[in-house]
Amino acid sequence: MSFGRHLYAKVALAVVAFLLLLDAILLAAGLVTLESARPLAIGAGCALVGAVAGELVERGQKADGTAGVLAWIGLPVAVGATLLSLPFFAVAVYPPLQEFLIRGGVEIRFIAEPPAVEFLFPNPMRSEGSNVTLDGRPVAAQNLEWRGARSLWIHLDTPDDPRPRRAGFNVLPSVPPLREFSGQTVPPQHLDLPGR
Repeated sequence: MSFGRHLYAKVALAVVAFLLLLDAILLAAGLVTLESARPLAIGAGCALVGAVAGELVERGQKADGTAGVLAWIGLPVAVGATLLSLPFFAVAVYPPLQEFLIRGGVEIRFIAEPPAVEFLFPNPMRSEGSNVTLDGRPVAAQNLEWRGARSLWIHLDTPDDPRPRRAGFNVLPSVPPLREFSGQTVPPQHLDLPGR
């Protein structure tokens, strides 16, 4: 029984098409955000590289059935690229997996103009809650600005204010907590801020 030529490419393209459709359905249902497009695009790129390498394997077959140079080069690239696409596809359709696959913490940057501190969270956040402190003092809700699902800016009052040394998240008991998009509450934590 023959499945025909270009089988590897056909399967790879079918998987990419299926995952694009699945991600669109999950996006419409509100189960994933637009941020799932990035890992989906990376996974699709890897799968397409695998499909092209699979074509090299097919074209590298000699008439007597032995493998030529193209087949020897294409096979490990095809298998490697296909395997590399799997974690990206998994994160695209189930974003909480990113916590297990990519461990990252909160990144902190100081912004000169307007004076602000930016916190880049590893996971998408809900733009609600104001349970943030700087140097032990609560930050007023009007000084918080969400710029995307992962970026929180805390506007400082004036450029002459001394730079804060420590930030706290979810350490105030009576203030609504910061939550990830998945609904999980960010654990209470203190972060030391970088110096000048």
